[in-house]
Amino acid sequence: MVYASRRSGTAAEVYAGSALLHHLALGALSSLIVGGMLLAGIGPASMKSVWILLLGIAPLYLLRDFVRQMLFAQANLRLALALDVLVAAVQLGLMLPLAIAGTLNVELTWLSIAFASGLAALLWAFGKQETFRGSLPAARQHARENWTFAKWALLTQVIGSSTPYLMPWIVAGIHGETETGLLGACITIVGLSNMFLIGVGNFLSPKAARAFASGGVPALQNVLWQRGTLCASALGLASLLAFTLGGPIAGLVYGPEFADCGLVMGLLSLAALANSLGMTAGNGLCSMDRPGANLWADVGTFIVSLISMLILIPLLGTLGAALATLCTMTADATLRWFILLRTMRSVAAGRSP
Repeated sequence: MVYASRRSGTAAEVYAGSALLHHLALGALSSLIVGGMLLAGIGPASMKSVWILLLGIAPLYLLRDFVRQMLFAQANLRLALALDVLVAAVQLGLMLPLAIAGTLNVELTWLSIAFASGLAALLWAFGKQETFRGSLPAARQHARENWTFAKWALLTQVIGSSTPYLMPWIVAGIHGETETGLLGACITIVGLSNMFLIGVGNFLSPKAARAFASGGVPALQNVLWQRGTLCASALGLASLLAFTLGGPIAGLVYGPEFADCGLVMGLLSLAALANSLGMTAGNGLCSMDRPGANLWADVGTFIVSLISMLILIPLLGTLGAALATLCTMTADATLRWFILLRTMRSVAAGRSP
């Protein structure tokens, strides 16, 4: 999304061709890995049929993801939404009758996903207006260019994803399965807000990249302000509802023993709000081609996360985990916005941040 927005005409067509070749190579690599695991006998014998199916399914699924990312990069949200609706309708149309008949299994589920993904990619290929001019030399050049961005994004993803995996283990090790189950139930309900964040990101991330490419820092600031305001308004309301209705909702979904977790859900909702603001700042850094700046925020946030978890979880259990999450996300948003504003000032002044 960042680099595609900076090209037009023939350069954009060549870059799109390179992106397609990269995804085809990734699909081939995924099939080779699955094939190697199959030949090596990795995994239970009952999964052998699934591994065989994945040889053909993985490339189709990745191709569908390529189509979505291309449409987002081109800000063609209507077609992206239409294809998503098509995929969902086809998958449900295939799996629902099988589920009603009691014949739905893992293999048929994956085949339904593969068919829906392949159909969406095929319809896009026939209806697309863009021209792809792929060549191996250009693909290699663009791969090197993309890696300068992707290596930082990969490190950021690895570090930033550590806390959600560590926290349940810490809670389980100190307070047992009951507290961990309570935390998991609250996280699951509050996690529904992630769908909103993903949707906003799909809409505004390419818009932010295009804004910076065409209008510099002032244009980027306008887009980030829109995203921040939207996230703060929606998730602020969600936080208020979580504090007031979170407990009854959890009790209704999971049982009466979960009806007293309103405070935990409210704190987790505030953490989701802080996370959305941090993601907004992180998106701004990526739009300015400064993914490495995000890494420093992730390192600082990870340190805050470890300290807060080790102090609060032993003292307060599930409530401590929610407070630790809020501390972590608040630190994350604060660090990213500090780095973003500093970077914007440097870019506006023509200096390297």
